[in-house]
Amino acid sequence: MRRFKVESGNWAGGTRGENVLTLLVGGLGVSLCLVAMYQPVLLLALVLAGMLAILAFSRASLSLKLVLLLGGIPMESLGASEADPAQKPLLVTLGGTTVDGACLVVLSACFALLLSSSGQLSMPRRFRPYLYFVGFLALSLLYSGSRLDGLRLVLKVTYPVLVFFVTVKTIKTQQEIDSALQYWIAGGLLATLIGAAVFLVRGFSGFMWGGDFRYSSGLLHASPFSMYMFALFGLCYGLWRAGRGGRFGALAVVFGVQALMSETRITWAAMAFGVLVIEGLMGKATRSLVRAAGTIVAIGTVFFYVMQHSIGLQHRLFGGELDPGSSFAEMVQNVNVTGRTVVWAATYQDYWSHNHWIGQGAGSSAPFLAGLFEQAGVPHNEYLRILHDIGVVGLALFLAGIIGLFRLLRSLLGKSITKQQRLFVKVALALLVGYSVIAISDNPLDYYFFFSQYVFFCIGLATVAIPSENRLPVPQGNR
Repeated sequence: MRRFKVESGNWAGGTRGENVLTLLVGGLGVSLCLVAMYQPVLLLALVLAGMLAILAFSRASLSLKLVLLLGGIPMESLGASEADPAQKPLLVTLGGTTVDGACLVVLSACFALLLSSSGQLSMPRRFRPYLYFVGFLALSLLYSGSRLDGLRLVLKVTYPVLVFFVTVKTIKTQQEIDSALQYWIAGGLLATLIGAAVFLVRGFSGFMWGGDFRYSSGLLHASPFSMYMFALFGLCYGLWRAGRGGRFGALAVVFGVQALMSETRITWAAMAFGVLVIEGLMGKATRSLVRAAGTIVAIGTVFFYVMQHSIGLQHRLFGGELDPGSSFAEMVQNVNVTGRTVVWAATYQDYWSHNHWIGQGAGSSAPFLAGLFEQAGVPHNEYLRILHDIGVVGLALFLAGIIGLFRLLRSLLGKSITKQQRLFVKVALALLVGYSVIAISDNPLDYYFFFSQYVFFCIGLATVAIPSENRLPVPQGNR
């Protein structure tokens, strides 16, 4: 039997055990398909997960590129009930999952096995605090009262970390970087085309969620779609500002407009901060920041004018029609937070009724909130969810992990690194700032395929040093 060979300079070839495991995954997929032929979505999930597993062992870099591509494909909603979009339609007797969930389990297992068999990992010292947080979250399953929800959360948090290490292991040349970025952007263009097709077929009704118009790809909820588009916007904006060509500026506009049209207000804030970060690191900081701030103010002025003349947008932002005589302070006080304050208060109150230091275990907030509210299974605040689930210790580890990632990226700017690395340090910093902002009123940990994998992928690219002899010359037209 021919051994599988992993695409990387220092990864050893596949072993007999890996070949056997791949065959077992394929055999399991075929067996489950035969048992559950009446569930075509399950068949799709198992086939897709099996293909990704085989690719992970045979061509790890291609598997990584495919997951970057698939982030924008709305697999999460396949098979879900229109009456209950949060329902997990597959393998209900085992707790339920989605197409994305099946791929998450398989990819996490495959990436973890490949990394464990590839020898010693090169781990930046400032990356370790985030691993301590992940480890503590996993240990909390021992005392969690909702281990299934906790296991889901642990996998969602672990998967982007695995993407970081796989990126560092497999990306070795400029060609591989360019190819990975092409897959990522291709996924964004595909999601854009799907959204355009839905608009042509269904019109505005295809984007109505709870009475609000919120643009997306049509099958994906607006909030994760906006974060996905924000990640693409950050990438293309950074490439454009680095002088890689006007086409990236055009793509930044395409993806940025879609992020804005999703009407996820916390993503708007993330985009504004992301632009400020990239501009502030472009060399002439003062001039760049002034230009970026001016652009943001101009966009804000246009938006404010449109909002004053759009009753629908006023209902989205303020829960009702805006009083023309309202002051800015009154407008801020009347901002519609879609019931989040009630969810936050209930979560915080329940936290105080249990162990303050270590919480109630990973996933414990999900059943608590599901029992109180029909449509709230998460606190819509990652800091609060972590505080509730794993207490003060867990929140401190999470904050230390995020700060460690910032320190890692910031330290790279002070070193003698290549222009390629410097570019991705800027993009990674912009996305990480956006990640931290979005966590205030949403749950980016849950959006592992749509958002967080791209944040850690860019952090991985920022730490990869491409030798000068492997770098391709920049075309004259893009200098």
